[in-house]
This record gives sequence, C-alpha cells and structure tokens, in this order.
Amino acid sequence: DKTCHIRFLTDHRQGKHLLGRHDDENSTLQSLSKTFNVNIFPAYQNPPKHSFKVFGTEANVRKCLIEIMNRPHKPSTRSTNQGDTETNNQSTTTTTTTNNEESHETEVSAGNFFY
Repeated sequence: DKTCHIRFLTDHRQGKHLLGRHDDENSTLQSLSKTFNVNIFPAYQNPPKHSFKVFGTEANVRKCLIEIMNRPHKPSTRSTNQGDTETNNQSTTTTTTTNNEESHETEVSAGNFFY
C-alpha cells in the first residue's frame, strides 16, 4: 500500500464543527486515529487557520478524511459519501509518488462547508 499524508486546513469555526470544542479535540483525533488506523497530528496553529496532518495508507487516510469532512453534514447515523466530499472539496493540491519510501501528499482546505 502507498503511504499518504494529508494536510487538513480549517478555520476556528469549522474546526469546532469538525472536531468539537478545543477541550474535546485531542480525544476526537485519537478516536479517529484508532477507527481508521491512521496517525493525526496538529500542524501549525496560526489563527484563524488551523492545520492537521493525517498519515497512513492511502485507503485509510481517504476514509478518515471523508469521515471528517462529512461530520457537519450527517445526522446521527454513520454515513460517508465520497461523491459529496468531492463536490464540497474546493481546494486541493496533490503530489503523487511511488511506494518506495515516498508518499502521496494532499493539502485540503475545508472551503465553504458551513453556511
């Protein structure tokens, strides 16, 4: 499997909707890490933007990102729809390489997810 690194950018309001209050953020990140078998770390915290990095196999990182991006949109049922994520995704930068200790990195900005 290819390794994948995604940098996920949010503003303060989006971060609260995606990850909960600041006090809940670490437990939410740990829960997502365990659920999708990925590592999630805070990157830079430069208000109003906050950055998080997700590391893991390409498939697991994709599933985790879809879950994160669908959180504000879904009711209480667990539903991930990649089509909705691709429609809502407004800003991505991708660099793809092979599996020989190289990685696939994507930067995703949450864009206009909240109205």
